[in-house]
Amino acid sequence: MHFSKLPSTATEDVLTCSDTSLAVDRSNLVLKALDLMRAKTGKKAHFKVHLEKIVPMQAGLGGGSGNAATAMYAFNALTSFGASNEDLKSWSGDIGSDITFFFSTGTAYCTGRGEIVAPMPALPEASDLCVHVFKPPEGLSTALVFKALNLENVSKINPLSLLDCFENNGALNAAEDGRLVNDLEPPAFICAPSLLALKKRIEKVPAYKGVMMSGSGTSIYALLPSSESAAAAQLVSAILKEYPQVRFFESDFLNKKDTNTEWFA
Repeated sequence: MHFSKLPSTATEDVLTCSDTSLAVDRSNLVLKALDLMRAKTGKKAHFKVHLEKIVPMQAGLGGGSGNAATAMYAFNALTSFGASNEDLKSWSGDIGSDITFFFSTGTAYCTGRGEIVAPMPALPEASDLCVHVFKPPEGLSTALVFKALNLENVSKINPLSLLDCFENNGALNAAEDGRLVNDLEPPAFICAPSLLALKKRIEKVPAYKGVMMSGSGTSIYALLPSSESAAAAQLVSAILKEYPQVRFFESDFLNKKDTNTEWFA
């Protein structure tokens, strides 16, 4: 994201994006974040913002929320207001449930709507873990998925027991123990049945210790040891040949200090 401060006479922000399908009107979280910062700080500054859109939309990967957090940080830095990381965390919940996470350490226990964030240290063996992300062309709105959610069918596992398993055993062991839980998977699969077929295909890769849809979809991620990532490459290539419109990302777990400068500077 590229930010430049507009002249003091400006009364509107200007937002452009490399992906022309993304709305750049007041419904965009970036502009909502700048409005929020003006309301919270009393600063009347406006900005020109260009977004190079890399994280796919409607993917369950928090791309829009991360952009909003970045906009809040940029506003704070470029106006020299001096809001603390805790301020930004607190304010961000006013416009989105997931934005607060991006002011955490990158590993966190989130409750409420997702805006109550308890930072955590890195999970055991997180540095030896790889995440493969598959993004199909289909997109799903969060509202549509929640509309299809049957609350009687959600997991009955105590979230604190899940947290304990991840904290003590690490993500790979938790995944192998069946501790990856996403109550939004079933309604998402109702809305887009092709996602279930893709997940089942991905699960055939032996190196994957756990496969799960991310958030409200439509991305599906797989956890595996970093040492097995290269060996899985040939099987991943086969999946991508079968599903040529699926985008693939290889990523790692990220953990940082609980400060906004460590995230963004």
